[in-house]
Amino acid sequence: LTLFYFAYDQSCSGCVVEIGSFKGKSTVWMAQALKQRAKQERVTAIDPHINTGDDEVVPRYTEESSYDAFVRNVSGNGLDNWVQTVKATSETAAKDWNQQIRTLFIDGSHRYEDVILDLRLWEPWVNVGGIIILHDTKPSGAFEGVRRAMKEHLGDNKKFSQVLQLLNMTVFRKLSN
Repeated sequence: LTLFYFAYDQSCSGCVVEIGSFKGKSTVWMAQALKQRAKQERVTAIDPHINTGDDEVVPRYTEESSYDAFVRNVSGNGLDNWVQTVKATSETAAKDWNQQIRTLFIDGSHRYEDVILDLRLWEPWVNVGGIIILHDTKPSGAFEGVRRAMKEHLGDNKKFSQVLQLLNMTVFRKLSN
């Protein structure tokens, strides 16, 4: 519901971007929000869909790729028109990126160096007033790299204000460039 709300919200201009789509559950929620607004916007869902077998990078699953399950979930919910799939790493996708963002959801690799890279590559595209959401930020959880990158890039920076701390998700608003 948090993802739905911030994808639905139009407090500032820009698009909705998701880093780490896996099998599409979060993508579906955000795309449904855009569909409900009757907007011709799309969630840009960025994920290489590769099963690395590394729990810090992707949850355990048996398939070689999460892509087929992702497509089934998006299509099965009638949301093809509200999702732009980018089958690539965050770093590769960022090289050609040129759009302002109003909602950025980061749930890709959970290694510190990957999360901090995602923040450094994508946060500059977030408009003032825009939202950055990080998943797997539970204080007692297993993903110290996510929490460390979040604290260093967003938490100790006056350009951002923490809006919401849920059990396992943290939301920041960008206050200035």
